[in-house]
Amino acid sequence: FFFHRRKSLSLARPGRPCYTDKNAADGGQRRSAPMLVTISSSALTVKVEDLGAQLASIRSPDGTEYLWQGDPNIWARRAPILSLSWAAPDSRYLLDGVPYTIPTHGFARDSVFSVVEQAPDSVSFQLTDSPETLGCYPFAFSLTVTYTLSGNRLTKTHRVENRSDREM
Repeated sequence: FFFHRRKSLSLARPGRPCYTDKNAADGGQRRSAPMLVTISSSALTVKVEDLGAQLASIRSPDGTEYLWQGDPNIWARRAPILSLSWAAPDSRYLLDGVPYTIPTHGFARDSVFSVVEQAPDSVSFQLTDSPETLGCYPFAFSLTVTYTLSGNRLTKTHRVENRSDREM
């Protein structure tokens, strides 16, 4: 992770939900369908959802699927971004005397990311702070998730930029 300081902090509104996809606030219910982006190499075809920048499929040319495809009866997700698990009761914390509540595994996995760069063998998704995220995480930030294919190798990188005037 890379952290960088930049001056610009928006004011948070404590107690507001912190999902950037309004339909995800109930714990994973999605809008009608996530957008899928496909990248490929000679050895793999990879599909990534904009919801959570989550891997949706890793497939070989012969059709072999290498990624769990989700089963609502067991676990519907496949490869979500999980931040640290909050040890505080009810995922509540106090920062500078202001109470906040954040989902147990963070909000990125239930947020819609924007595609900011795409090539045949790579794609970058980005999530930035919003009124919803500032309600549970009072920092200006940018989270960029990049998937890159090279032959039969898939590389995933995360870049976090602190756009606040204080430490995250």
